[in-house]
Parts: sequence; C-alpha cells; structure tokens
Amino acid sequence: MTRYDQMIAAVRVPPREVPLGGGFRAAYWGGPRTFDAESQRAIYAAIIEMASAVFGDDMTPYWRRRAEEGYLDTISKLYIVGDPAGELVGWTGYHRMRISGETCIYTDATGVLARVRRYGLMRRILTRCVLEELARNRLRPVYWTMRTESPVVMHSFRTTFGEANVFPRIDADTPLKVRELGRATAAWLKQEEKFCPASMRLEDAFDGPCPWRFGADGQPLAGSHPESSDEALDRFVAAQLRPEDAFILIARHSIANVLRLTSQALRSRLRARL
Repeated sequence: MTRYDQMIAAVRVPPREVPLGGGFRAAYWGGPRTFDAESQRAIYAAIIEMASAVFGDDMTPYWRRRAEEGYLDTISKLYIVGDPAGELVGWTGYHRMRISGETCIYTDATGVLARVRRYGLMRRILTRCVLEELARNRLRPVYWTMRTESPVVMHSFRTTFGEANVFPRIDADTPLKVRELGRATAAWLKQEEKFCPASMRLEDAFDGPCPWRFGADGQPLAGSHPESSDEALDRFVAAQLRPEDAFILIARHSIANVLRLTSQALRSRLRARL
C-alpha cells in the first residue's frame, strides 16, 4: 500500500498536519478546488487502496464514479491519516453548505482500517472539526449531517454530540427543523424523492445494495456488518433499514453543547481517578 509520506509528496499542494496521539497523524487540505489533475490522481489512488482494504472488495468503480462527480472539486476539507509506521490507515472529508439558513456540514465517505479502529481516530478528527466550524460560524449552532447505514457511525455521532442532539433517535420523534434539513440534504444528494422525513430514511440510497457492504455478486462482504457497543441502537438500525437503505443522520452542535460534554468528560475522568 502507498505510504503516508509518499502520498503527501505526490500532492502538489502542501497540507497542514495535526497529531492524533499515539504516533498517529493526519494531513489535511482545505478546498474547494485545491488540487490539480496530478494531485487528484494520487489522492484517488490512495483512497481506492484504503477503501478496498477497509471494505474487503475492489472499490475502484465506486471511486471512479465519485471522481467523475467531482468529489475533490467540491470537498471543503479532506483528511488523510497515517499510523506510527508511516502507513496509510484512513481518510475522511466534508462539505460545508448553507441550508435553510443554517450552516450544515456534510460528512462524506469515510474509512479506517480495522486494525486501528480501537484508537478512535475519526472521532478525534470529528471533534477537532466541530470546534473549528463552531469558531468559523461565530459560535452559532452548526448541523452535522451524513448519509449512513452503519450503527457504528451513529454511535460515534451520539458519543461526540450527545444522544439528545442526534437524529433519528430511538426514543423521540425528529423535530420539524431537523426534518427540513434532512430533506434539503437529500435534495443536495439528488435523492429527495427517496427521503422519508418522519424516519429520516433514504430508501434505495445506493441504487442497490450498499456497495461497501455487498460485493458485485450480491453477497455480504466479510466483516462488513460491524456492530456498535449499543445493542439497542443495533436493533433499531436493523429494524429500520434494508440492505439498500440509509439514514440521513443529523446532529445539532452548539457552544453550550461543547461546554456540557466537556464538563461530563472532566467529571468522568475525576471519578475514574478517585
């Protein structure tokens, strides 16, 4: 697999880098339209390698289509993650949009190799991005949104933003404002006709079975159906979604929520020490 430093050197626009702890690091670029054709080829090649390793299938067709759609031309920020040995282990990125008068961040395709998932790398990146976007938005609330079928991703959002701020919820209806943002996000994805506001479900979201969960033969890919540590959430997702469906996942975040979650984390650490 392409090495982290090798991929960075192949991109003509120098990235910024941030440490993620434990020797892990992330390079990131701001956009949109940051990359020339040669740099794009290097980035797509690295993502295809990682995505194929993460999902256990050749993801070239999926990423060829994303390239044709201009993924790297519109991405607001792209992160590439390297491990202590200098190997590529993951990527993520997001699009910044103004929807219904609100700042919305659409988290796009994300993947991390199974051998490093226990380190919480994507949650660290997400937390960093949340704080940056809140500051950019002058501390006004920011809505984070994502199309996902994964209870692991949903659990990560609930941990980062707090369960009460993440929709759909198991135990409560989705507020009208969030439904409106979900519909607008589905329209941005050109899937508005597939969106059910009450459930926040996108029916036939992938024009067939999810491509990183099922191979070309229609059979489940090995290890492609991970479970979260929340059994109730896993049951909820299994009951709501078919193999071809996904949720529009939306989380509301504000400076008050940051302070509340920080206070909870500090109290938890204090109790652990005591």
